[in-house]
Amino acid sequence: MGRQILHKQTYSSLAIFLVAIAVFFIAFRGPLYAGFWDKINENLLLMRLVGIGQFIGYQRNVDTKDPLFPIEVVSDGFKMIRVYQDLRGAYLVEWSWRVLLKNKSSRALGITLEYKLQDEDDFLVAASKESLPKIEAGGTVALEKTDYLLYDTAKRVVNSNWYVHLQN
Repeated sequence: MGRQILHKQTYSSLAIFLVAIAVFFIAFRGPLYAGFWDKINENLLLMRLVGIGQFIGYQRNVDTKDPLFPIEVVSDGFKMIRVYQDLRGAYLVEWSWRVLLKNKSSRALGITLEYKLQDEDDFLVAASKESLPKIEAGGTVALEKTDYLLYDTAKRVVNSNWYVHLQN
């Protein structure tokens, strides 16, 4: 009697183990490969960063004392896209920013936008620039850019800011 219970428990445990393995493979939708554990580690590192996988969005406008400033920032945001290891073994973070700009003036404007990631004390952690030759009068455009920084640097990011530079 005791052996039958032991055999049933062994078979039940084996069945549960096999089901767990099947669920594991289905969840990851692919076979194990050489970099499998590296990929899991990179995903775990990404989860520790601010702005993982979705944009941290803001509704803030150009900070200027001139109420007639011709550019309105409709929205902006950033996100950390992925973490990966380079050939030297250092972990890098791919990050992206997006800003929606509206030209409130009656003429076409050229701009350069500088997007900055900041730490808890508002010190600069990373910056990225993008230029737009012109925004048509009354037009709205989205500026987007992807950049890279070291993982240890990305861990310091808690906020962002941007600067709009008008071109003549």
